[in-house]
Amino acid sequence: LGFSPCELCLQQRWAYYIGVPVALAAAVTAARAPKAGGWLLGVVALIFAGSAVFGAWHAGVEWGFWPGPAGCTGSVTQ
Repeated sequence: LGFSPCELCLQQRWAYYIGVPVALAAAVTAARAPKAGGWLLGVVALIFAGSAVFGAWHAGVEWGFWPGPAGCTGSVTQ
């Protein structure tokens, strides 16, 4: 659509880069060691809970509630 992601948009993707492989490891591990699989699933939950908090902060920056990093390039004009 012609929009380039800002610095925060790119940082928000880290949860998926880390969380998806850990979730796959949890699924594979759960069959052999349910307790370890449960711990890994807990790690996945923490990763995505942290991502939700970061996303809320990012939304506040986009809506102008508080300042974001100086490198944030996202802007929407209406």
